Amino acid sequence: MAGPTFAQVLSAQVGDGTRAWPAEFTPATGLDLSVRLDDRWAGSPGAARLQELYPGGVGHSSLSLLEVFGDRYTELAAGLVKAAPETTGPAGWIGGPVLSHYRLRFDFPAGRLLAARAR
Repeated sequence: MAGPTFAQVLSAQVGDGTRAWPAEFTPATGLDLSVRLDDRWAGSPGAARLQELYPGGVGHSSLSLLEVFGDRYTELAAGLVKAAPETTGPAGWIGGPVLSHYRLRFDFPAGRLLAARAR
């Protein structure tokens, strides 16, 4: 019998300065930006040089708000990631600059991610 499946996402809330909404994100400890949003969530269809916001691009944008693990972060370096082929899934990735504030423990047998504020 197989054990529990690890929850590959964590709950967070993101905001653009005027509104905020809850979403699920994939933890990405090696990501150089704080957040990469799935381009379905990004509200920047008229942005110049939009391609520079994707991995490998030279640009980044700013995300007004991220709340995760009970903590609030503002004005974070952010980018985009191409939408997954399925219509549902995580809203993006939360990266190293945010996750480095925590001690993370991936509890695979219990199927959960434990996070404690780093000292």
